[in-house]
This record gives sequence, structure tokens and C-alpha cells, in this order.
Amino acid sequence: MALIKYYGFMDYYEVLTSCTDCYACEEVCPVYGVTELYSPNHKIKIALKLLNAEIPSNEEIEDIYACMRCGACEQRCSQKIQIAEIVRLSRKKIADMGLMPDTHRKIIENIQDKGISLNRERTERNNWIENDNISLNLNAKYVYLTGCFASVMNSNIAKSTAKIFDEANVDFTVLGDKEVCCGVFALDNGMDEVVIESVKKNINVINSIGSKDVIVACPACYKIYARLYNHLVDRYNINVKSIIDVIHYLVDEDRIKIKNSSFLTVSIHKSCNISDDQYNSVIDTIKKIPKVELVNLKNNVCCGAASGVRPKFPAISIEIGSKTLEDATNLGVDILITTCPFCNFQFNDVKKRKKYDIRVADFTEFISELIRS
Repeated sequence: MALIKYYGFMDYYEVLTSCTDCYACEEVCPVYGVTELYSPNHKIKIALKLLNAEIPSNEEIEDIYACMRCGACEQRCSQKIQIAEIVRLSRKKIADMGLMPDTHRKIIENIQDKGISLNRERTERNNWIENDNISLNLNAKYVYLTGCFASVMNSNIAKSTAKIFDEANVDFTVLGDKEVCCGVFALDNGMDEVVIESVKKNINVINSIGSKDVIVACPACYKIYARLYNHLVDRYNINVKSIIDVIHYLVDEDRIKIKNSSFLTVSIHKSCNISDDQYNSVIDTIKKIPKVELVNLKNNVCCGAASGVRPKFPAISIEIGSKTLEDATNLGVDILITTCPFCNFQFNDVKKRKKYDIRVADFTEFISELIRS
């Protein structure tokens, strides 16, 4: 398969049998940290059974799906085993056996049938749009892709971005309900054919605008558009920028006028999908803002929601998300700044459920509120 080749496994059996059972992966796995179950080490053993065409037990299926694919285990693995990719390929095998959990199957169906990963209508992508001039403007220089969460679940992210673009005179348009899910959830679950379907739909819609310059709200979307699509589409000629990098550039170029804030203490949550360079861009931007003190989280881990963990294992997801909010609260932080719309949704939901007294704001929201009026 094209996607497997993209990840570069030469000999899958050799990879699976290279594990030395040191269990270092368990020390950093967010799921194992709150459950002492669902070990990354176990997942390698289950993958080996799947490779041998053994039918997994219900417990083994649970183990494979109790993973955000955050990659923390890979950073610790002395053998450099790509455990997140092993999980993806194991899920593909489980799906091929007809054993995919209903929670995941429903999301895949939403992507295929509605073009959105949420159990919502795609037309809801339009609800945040207040200015008709930005909707399907065929003459715009940039296409702003909101993804599934920034326009529907927290539309203030999309509104904040539009405010930033207006301030900086960025000529942009949005696709609204013509935008299709990038397919990252399908990728997480080994559904290669669904990813390829999304690729074709997205490329057709983007090309209909005429612009080749795309700005994405979501770091997962950025990873898909910038690093995966060009492996799947011939003559892929779309220039992809992350909103993080765009804001960093606009602040550096003084195209966004930041007003003095009241004194604030903030921490930044590093999404699993943003690169170190993008994370450093957020840090650099925050440090340029007067009266803002940046405090590093002691343990910057996954939000706990990704790759289907939130719908299938809600209690585990909430417990993992609570650790970051508790960390920020104990540090006396006023605002936890998120770098991913999905993480933003997760932390705001956990905050409400667990009654944490801290504000959670997306990077775009934080910046837009500091623009001089």
C-alpha cells in the first residue's frame, strides 16, 4: 500500500521482533500512565499475532484502540520502533477482519458520507461566517481551511483567524461546506482508501478556487496536506502553510499590532501533531507580547483525545486531559494556550467536567484578543 511505503517499513516482521522488552515505552505512555493497562509493549505483541493471521481477542482489540498515536513511546524506544505506525497497521488488519469498533466505524462513515469527522452536518461549517465576501471568493490569494473542529466545535477559532487576517490585510477565502475532512482519522485507523478518497475530493475543491496557497487551522490537517498528499497525488502543486507559522510571520513583520495586555501568566500545550519548529514559533510569538510571562508545563503530554480514544474510552481520555490542566493550575497559569483545535475542544470539555479554574484558549484566539482595536 502507498501509505505503508510512505512510512518506510522494509521488513514488518523484523521490526516487530526487534523489541527487547525493556518496557521503557510504558514509562511515558499517557494511557498506560492512568490505567497500567494497554501497554505499547503489548501492542507490538498483538501486532505480531495479527501478522500471523490470528484472530485477536476483545481485550487485544481494546488494547490496539487505546492509543492516541502520540509517539511518546517512540521517543523512548531504544530500538527506534515506530509503535504508532504499528498501531495504525494493526487497526487496518482488524478492520479488514470486520472487527473495527462501532465508535471508529461511525466516524469513518461520517468522513465518507458527509465529508466531516463529526456527527454533524457539513453545512454547519458555514455557521461562523459573518462576512459573505470571504466565502468562495474565487479571486482570493489564500484558501483558509478550518478543518472539522475550528469551524464547528469552536467556531471562535475560525472567527479569531479571520480577525487576524483582516488586521494584517491577508486576502483569503474559505470553502465553507465545500471543505472535506482531510482524512487524518482514517489515516490513524489504517483506512488508506478513505484517505485517498478525501485527497481527491479536497484537491478538486481547492483547485476550483484557483489559488495554490493554503493556510490550515489544524496541525493534523497541516501534516496531511503538507507531508502526505504529495505522496498520493501526481503533480501536487499546493503550497501549504500552518496558521502558527503565518501568525509568527505577521507578528515579526509588524502586520499585527499587539496592544499591551494586563499581566498574564500562560503555558503552551504542544499538540502531538505540531513540529518542534512550529512549537518554537508559538513560543517566540508569545515572548514578543508585553506583560505576558511564559511558564513551561512540567509534563507536556497528549491531550488524551486523539485517534478515537475520546469516543471509545471517555474516562481514560478525561483522566489524561486532566493531568495537563492540573499541571497548569498548580503552576498558577491564567491561560493554557492550545495549538490544535481538537486539543482546545478536549481541554475545554475536561475543564468543564472537572471544574478547573483556568482559561483554555487557542493560539489564534489569544492573539486576536490582543490586536489593537
